[in-house]
This record gives sequence, structure tokens and C-alpha cells, in this order.
Amino acid sequence: MKRVLKILLAVFLILASILIVMGYKQFSLPDSSEMKAFFLEHRPAFEQKNISILAALKQREHISTAGDAEVGYKWLQIEPDYDQPEQPLVIRYYTHLRGIGVGGFGTGIAYMSPGATERLYPTLEAMGTDAKKTEGFLGYSPISGNWYSFRWEAD
Repeated sequence: MKRVLKILLAVFLILASILIVMGYKQFSLPDSSEMKAFFLEHRPAFEQKNISILAALKQREHISTAGDAEVGYKWLQIEPDYDQPEQPLVIRYYTHLRGIGVGGFGTGIAYMSPGATERLYPTLEAMGTDAKKTEGFLGYSPISGNWYSFRWEAD
């Protein structure tokens, strides 16, 4: 009987460890180096998509905000809206999402036109303190040229 209990305890501990590791992976976000590597791996696709979005904006055509698995994002957001093409433009490609409901958070890749005055940080990790203090946090970290990684928190 003791042997069966020891085996059950071992199985329970192994399963609990697996669940903890899976939970950590599910609720952790990529760091700055991982986001940069992700962008560099998908850069041609992001640049091609961005060119088509900029052309559509110029023509005042509808742009789908749905995700694109080939490029590597879940959805995109354009600011300001379509009716203000003279304003500095920010296109956010949401790539990594975590959380549930209004407790959502994540990271992504952003294209910012020159003149955009968004809040910049040296790295994604440097945003941690400010992100926890602010509801609806959004911060950016430079990658290359007009490309940035960003972190958002809805809660």
C-alpha cells in the first residue's frame, strides 16, 4: 500500500510540475531579444504587409484588421483612424497575447511614421514598472528604423 501511495505522489508531483511549467510559458511574454529575433525572422513579411497598408491608406481603402498567420500577427490596429492621414501614423501588429478578458496583456511589432510622439523605453523589460502602475499601458522600444516592439496591458 505504501508503494502505491509513493507512486501516486510521484505522479502527482510530476503532473503538478508540468502544469506549473506550462502555465509559466503561457503567461510569460517574449523579452526584447526574443522580440527582435521574431521581427528579424518575419521582417520581409512585415515590410510587405506594411507597404500594402500604407498604399491602402493613401487610397482611403478598407484595411482588414484581422490576423495574418503568414506575417505572424493576431490582429492589427492603425492610429490615428483612416480619416486623418496627415497625422503621424502608428500601425501596431499584435503578436503575442496573454491573459483573459480585461486582464489581457501582450507584445507586438509597430511601425511608426516619422513625427510620432509615442512613449519610448530602451527595452521591453524597462517597461515593467510603468506597465504595472498604469491601466491601459502602451510603451515602445526601438528595433530598427521605423520599427519598434511594443508592450500593452489592458488591466
